[in-house]
Amino acid sequence: MVDKKNTEIFISNIHNSVGANKTIRMLEHNFPNLKFNYDLGNIEKPYPCGNTIIRAEGHNISPKEIIEKIIATGIRCEILEDRICK
Repeated sequence: MVDKKNTEIFISNIHNSVGANKTIRMLEHNFPNLKFNYDLGNIEKPYPCGNTIIRAEGHNISPKEIIEKIIATGIRCEILEDRICK
């Protein structure tokens, strides 16, 4: 039997790799059983169309807790939704 992990994808208003790396380290500290990574997006556009993607992978992911931890650092964050940006 294959052990299938879940993935949650979030968007944030992180504008650079320094901020993204700091956020990933904080998440890894608070959620040691999950793996996190990010992709800097088109940060020239205003949030939410300009955003940085944060991915969480593992078992028993709590999107609400992850979002709360990120927001507590002053960063905007939400679950990625299917939307069209101009």
